[in-house]
Amino acid sequence: GTVPAEWTKSLIHPIFKPGSDDKLVPSNYRGISLISVTSKIYCHILNSRVNKWLGQNNSLSDFQNSFRKNLFRAVQTIYFRYITL
Repeated sequence: GTVPAEWTKSLIHPIFKPGSDDKLVPSNYRGISLISVTSKIYCHILNSRVNKWLGQNNSLSDFQNSFRKNLFRAVQTIYFRYITL
């Protein structure tokens, strides 16, 4: 599919790093990327729907849990220790 061109663009705003001395040195800044609010909302809704569908259809392995809500990396660590002992 395609998305509106505005959704693919971002504005990088430089933020001066605390504790830095010289405002003329570019490495004393970090960039904050500002993206379209509409695209963020759309991506959040789409991600929620896809994850819900994957969960309802048992389409994810128990080992794929570090990015899923209410599942923790500790569980993955326990699985890893179990299979490597």
